Amino acid sequence: MSNFIQQWSHFALYIAYAFFAISIIITVGYFLKMFMIKSKSGKYDYINEFEAQYFWYSLLSITIGIGFLINSAIESTFKNGGAFEFLVGIFIAGIVSSIFGYAAYVYFKFYYPSVIEKKLNKLRFTPRISAESGKPMRLLSELNEDEYLTKEMIAEEEEFVFEYDVWIDDETGHQLIEKYNSHLHAIICSNCNFRTLKEVDEKMVKSPTTSEEGLLVKNYKCSYCNNKETKEAVIAKL
Repeated sequence: MSNFIQQWSHFALYIAYAFFAISIIITVGYFLKMFMIKSKSGKYDYINEFEAQYFWYSLLSITIGIGFLINSAIESTFKNGGAFEFLVGIFIAGIVSSIFGYAAYVYFKFYYPSVIEKKLNKLRFTPRISAESGKPMRLLSELNEDEYLTKEMIAEEEEFVFEYDVWIDDETGHQLIEKYNSHLHAIICSNCNFRTLKEVDEKMVKSPTTSEEGLLVKNYKCSYCNNKETKEAVIAKL
């Protein structure tokens, strides 16, 4: 039994290193793909959709690696131990890694969305630099941007499919229009106050016509407290 434990301690150490390597690969892969995206709106949507997921997988790999690392260290101290000591080592490593993993899960599931939101706001609203004059551009308000958007773009905003930002170079008149996926956003839940309320479905209750406004009902569910909310959106006349 002692020979098996000695061999297992080395094997567990190699497994730990393998999971640490997987974590590095996941993290590096995420940043490489993000840096390959040229537009800020593209980076915005990529971060919004994938950052928490990639980082969670990376941290999960680290958690598993820590479990094997602890197990390897414990088994190394029981070189002459029997089956009981071997099982104790596995149990302790499992408990420690489970606690660490659960803490990481709670952080990424419920708190990290707020961290991402701050990062996204900085990315989205940092003044763009004009390709014509090299000076900072001005972001138009929702009331002033429609004259620069096509009818299709305006319709997509009204139906909450996409959001558009219009940046203007006041010196040269140069325009920059950026497109964002509005379905990726999580909003603050009125019940638990975490930013974990996401849209699950939507229904067109009343289609807009040339004489009447339409009505869109969007259903949300909180991934933390399972609170459900319904919000109505008025769609402009055609």
